[in-house]
Amino acid sequence: MKLQKYSFGVGDRFGHQGEAQLQAIMKAKAQGVNIAPVWNKSHREHSIIGTTPADVRKEADRAVEDLAWNDSYYVDADHINMNNVDEFIECSDFFTLDVADYIGKEARDEELKQFADVALKYAGTLRAYPNNPEQRNVMTAQTK
Repeated sequence: MKLQKYSFGVGDRFGHQGEAQLQAIMKAKAQGVNIAPVWNKSHREHSIIGTTPADVRKEADRAVEDLAWNDSYYVDADHINMNNVDEFIECSDFFTLDVADYIGKEARDEELKQFADVALKYAGTLRAYPNNPEQRNVMTAQTK
């Protein structure tokens, strides 16, 4: 799956505004801005509201069908972890991991090495304006 250049998270907490949210996306498209809507709701929000991940998929699909939307749209399993991912697998297109349990905790040396072995190939310089080398670097990945 390749996400479009522009996407917009539409988190309808109570599951009643799918069409209204998609209508806003359609207005943007009419103005020349193509945006892929991404419906999302976290495990915590489902627990509070009493919905399930499948409800988000149903709402998105219903809005898309009712408004005859022919472009891409997605459902994100928002703020999930290994304890609750199973309930999102069948009805989600991609997954946003919740890392809150790991904030402030140090990784073990072996975990750092594993990460570096995989991620090192992405080290380099990212330019905001690749066609204009006079512009400043936005981010530089440095390695030892």
